Amino acid sequence: MNVNTSTSLVQVGSGVVSGTYTISYRICRVSSPSSCSTATVTVNVTEITSSVCYKPAITSGTILPTKQGITSLARANSGDTNWPGVRKGAWVALESKTKGFVINRLTTTQVSNIPSADLKEAMMVYNTTINCLQINIDGTASGWKCFDTQSCPD
Repeated sequence: MNVNTSTSLVQVGSGVVSGTYTISYRICRVSSPSSCSTATVTVNVTEITSSVCYKPAITSGTILPTKQGITSLARANSGDTNWPGVRKGAWVALESKTKGFVINRLTTTQVSNIPSADLKEAMMVYNTTINCLQINIDGTASGWKCFDTQSCPD
């Protein structure tokens, strides 16, 4: 396990067993290499269990281009043969080497105050009151469902 000094990300190797690890590292000023501080980061490593499943993509049927994409790699363009059009079969393509996807964080009260005219099927929020990812399954106020368990639904 190590801290990537270029990205500040903690990299965990494939052979690391589950547990809590503390990594100490030194931070030094570029302009004054003798001016350093020591810092620590605590990392919780958990094993992916066999109860989680990952299904392969469906590769038959009509292949549709992806019309919308968000990238931090500065290569977005238009057309079916450019990015994101080359990524087939998605509503939205997201790509980055170091940036995460940030979901809106709302309380239960804030979620219930979304005007019904603005609710859409597949709308997604992280509900901070009940600590779960909620996805609206039908575009109605009662359509919010909590997704907090990894599974392999059909």
